[in-house]
Order: sequence, then structure tokens, then C-alpha cells
Amino acid sequence: MNVSMDVVVTTHNDAEFLREALLSIIYGSKGTNLVQSIVVVDDASRSSEAEMADRIVDEIRLIHSDIILIRNSGNCGLSHSRNRGLRFCSAEYVTFLDADDLKPAGWGAMVKDILEAEKPDYLFTASALIDDQQNFLPFYDEDRFSRLFKGKSIQAFGSNTRFIPLILEPQIGNKYFKLEFINKYLFPIGRKFEDLYLIARMTLDLDNVLGANVITHLYNVTERSSRVTMMPKLKGDIIGNLAGLSAIYAHHFDSKADKLRLERNQAGSLSAKNLDRQLRVLDLERQLAFAALKCAFARMLDWSINTIGISDVEAFADRAARVLQSMPTNPSVAKLLGDVGDPTTFKWYDDLVNILINGDRGYLGQVYA
Repeated sequence: MNVSMDVVVTTHNDAEFLREALLSIIYGSKGTNLVQSIVVVDDASRSSEAEMADRIVDEIRLIHSDIILIRNSGNCGLSHSRNRGLRFCSAEYVTFLDADDLKPAGWGAMVKDILEAEKPDYLFTASALIDDQQNFLPFYDEDRFSRLFKGKSIQAFGSNTRFIPLILEPQIGNKYFKLEFINKYLFPIGRKFEDLYLIARMTLDLDNVLGANVITHLYNVTERSSRVTMMPKLKGDIIGNLAGLSAIYAHHFDSKADKLRLERNQAGSLSAKNLDRQLRVLDLERQLAFAALKCAFARMLDWSINTIGISDVEAFADRAARVLQSMPTNPSVAKLLGDVGDPTTFKWYDDLVNILINGDRGYLGQVYA
């Protein structure tokens, strides 16, 4: 059975790159019949950019008729724009692309072959950078992908190993989701690193995750005047995402453990032994999950260091390392959500606030567009 895919493209005052992004989707999947609809969401671009986006979509419709442009009445951000775009999707799978990024040649055939053969809940792949001269540049996940796949091109990640995508690269442009699953989660409104939040939540529940050691997404590093992904709320969103995800993870594992303990107390001796084993496995899974969150958080800090003006990077990195070390390896939901009588409950959180807001005045430097 042929698999189908919709693509949601977000744009905000970067219409100069939109045509190239749309053409990369279409010609990169030419001959595959993979891409069904392209949904372009304009997040309230200024009038000149909006008019250019209208013209570009009209041009693209001549070569791919199933394309629509919807426009937000106000600037709502990536999460709202992507969620709104999902309402217009009907294919089995969906993927996302920012207007200032690209798809490489042949991406469609690679993705289609894998999806039709394996039918994963979601597929993650590698990304690369591309510059003005169309040169491919290394991306930070390159070595990790090579070590992980050990010469193989495809690897299944189920059970405990499903957290590996979060460790490798918690971003959205190189992932392909079953529409029925992503519609259960959606992107969180008002947060930076919304892709980390979505991927982290999905990995708690989905077991059929597939990885492919192929490049299907390109970050365009061309100098540009505006990027839909850059917002000045970075510091608070790092803190909010880390705290929010830790609480969600803790609640997930505590709830499962409580249920298993109740079943064990009511079970016979043989069943109790099996349930004890399940509890031990769950505890290991919990540790792996929080280790994945730590790695993802470290990626967020690394991204921040390279994106925001920081006067003393070494001092910043040293403080960040101390906070990561002080984060609990196996936190309970009580610690994260209500144990206010214990002054150490949110010590790591307070340290993090100090690092990101008060620790380095240079961190308050300008977010470049």
C-alpha cells in the first residue's frame, strides 16, 4: 500500500526563502507520489512579505496543485502555526519544514521506502547544514548517528531505547510522524524548544520508533534578516521546558510504579515475583528516560551558547555542568510538584534560574535574528 505524507511549512517574514523550500519538497520527492498536500502557514508576516508568499504559492500550485496558504491574524509563534497546519492534513504521515530550511535531493524516495516497509509511529533521520555555495557542512549529530547505527542504515528503537531520539536530536525538521499520533499531543503553545517538548512526550508512549542514518533535512545557514524560530523568551523557556518535562516524566513513571505495586500486593507469590521484575525494569527505564532529558537539556544549553551573546562561555559552561550534575537522576513527582517542605526540592531548578538569568550578564545579550 502506498504511503502518503503532508508537509506543513511555517513562514514569518522570510518569504525570500519560501520558494526554494517548497521546490526542495516537491523536486526532492519527485516521482514518488509521496507528498500529498503542502500546507503553508504564514504567521502574520508584514504586508510586503505576505504578498510575496501569496505569489510564490500561486506559482508553486502550477507544479503541485495540492498546496494551500493559511494566514494567522496575529503573530502566534511556531507551535500555534504548526498545530493549525495539522488541521488541514489528512495523509497517513506528516512532516514539518521552516521556510528558511530545505529538503535534500532524493529525500522522498528514501523516506517513502522506509515508511512503506516498516510503518513506524515516527521516523527520525539525520540533518545537515547547507551554506550559500550549496556546500554540505557537518551537523552536531553526525558522529553520534554513525556510532549508533554501526554501519547499518535503519535501526528500530522500542522499549527503553525509544529515548535515544531525544538524546540524539530533539528537533522536528528531520522527523516523520503518523498523523493519528501527533494529533494526540500537538505542540505546546508559548514555549521555545517546542519540538523537544513534543518529542519527549511522545517517547513516553510510543514503542514503534525507527531511525534511519540518512540525511533528509537541511538547515539553511544563509545570512537572513528574519527567522521564524528565533524568539527572545529563550531563558524562561529553557527553564520551563526542563521543569515541565521533568514533572511529566516523573508523573508517568510514578503512576506506572504505583499501579504495579498495587497489583503486586494483591497477587500470589509467582505473580508477585514477575511484578517485582517489572518494577526493577521500570526503574531502569526511568533512569534512562531522565538521562535522555539531561542530554537533551545539554543540547539546549549548547544551542543557547552558540545563539545568544555570552560574555564568558567557559564560565557559563562550567555553571551549566554543575546544574546538570545536581539534577536528580530519579526524581519523584512529589519532589517535583509539591514537596515544598523540603528546601532542596527545587535546588537544581533555582540554580538553573541563577545561571540563565543572573549568572552571566552577557547572557542577556541580544538574540540575533
